Amino acid sequence: MANDSLDPSIDQGGSFYSGNVTVHGGPFHQGNIVNIQQTANRCLIDLRVTDPRHDKKRVQDTKGGLLADSYVWVLDNPDFHQWRDHEDQRLLWVKGNPGKGKTMLLCGIVDHLKTRLAQGSRLAYFFCQATIERINTATAVLRGLIFMLLDQDAFLVSHMKKKYDVAGEGLFQGDNAWYALSEIFTDILRDPKLQGVCLVVDALDECIGGLPQLLELIVETSQATCAKWLVSSRNWPQIDWPVALPHFQCRPLLFYQDSKLMMNFGRTSLLGNSTHPRPEHLPKLNERQHEALDTVEAIAQAIQLEGFVNGAAAGEKRHLVRMRLRSSQLGWPIPEGLAREWAEAFESVNCKVWHLDPMPGDSFPLRKYTN
Repeated sequence: MANDSLDPSIDQGGSFYSGNVTVHGGPFHQGNIVNIQQTANRCLIDLRVTDPRHDKKRVQDTKGGLLADSYVWVLDNPDFHQWRDHEDQRLLWVKGNPGKGKTMLLCGIVDHLKTRLAQGSRLAYFFCQATIERINTATAVLRGLIFMLLDQDAFLVSHMKKKYDVAGEGLFQGDNAWYALSEIFTDILRDPKLQGVCLVVDALDECIGGLPQLLELIVETSQATCAKWLVSSRNWPQIDWPVALPHFQCRPLLFYQDSKLMMNFGRTSLLGNSTHPRPEHLPKLNERQHEALDTVEAIAQAIQLEGFVNGAAAGEKRHLVRMRLRSSQLGWPIPEGLAREWAEAFESVNCKVWHLDPMPGDSFPLRKYTN
């Protein structure tokens, strides 16, 4: 029997909606919901290069099944707890040599996260594999992640519907696909309706097309959205350099404590450059602000001791040596939020060295312990 009224509880694409719903300020009734679901279904068909859920099962079966011992240990790891439980810790990077169990570790973490996600939160993941063309590019990673998010919440199609209505399947293909998908992906992550998003990408080193752009997007969205990222890779220097991924977490730029302002200063992070431009939505710095930055940099350079050390053996790389001076009596107390990182970076008995590799003039390295 026909019924023109809105069912007060409609389950669409894995998401639960009660009564009338509002999207971007407008009320949506049953007809609108059906239309959105139909558009989402067409998008899912055109987006799909793989179903990451099937890839996960295939990987687990290929490796003999997922054993609890391959991942349960990480559930007690303090760095994992910080990433999982704290809103300001949005990036965790697992690194290791081939055959150390990184992929199975991430499979286990994915299963763990499924049981921990709060209502309204989403989980999407992707397993890169260099030997399979459809899953070895940055564009494929975005298509897979968006595919999973859209499959869980059909209303996220609103972030691509206008472009998709014009371009159809072509929106996700061709030379411009990365640019269109990265815009759509960022808009999705900024959707206020999402109560949290966990994104897991395994084997970044096996992403052989567009890796620098993918790394940059991971860094940007981990800082500018609510998304939490868990990624893995081999210990490859080309992933650290020249477009590197911060290890474990992104540190806040400013700390304010006891009426004192402490700044983790770097001109590029504030002004941007051709590789990492300053976001356009931020106001431009005026002349006095530029002058203030110049003054801070001049002071920092005046008190920094820096030099080069040649490798002891033939073929060893030269290293940059930086000494940081801080008076234990006159120095300000280290903020609680920085205490652990400060101790690891500057109070450890192990020396800290960074290789000097040739880099383009407009690039700069990102490290766990930034300046």
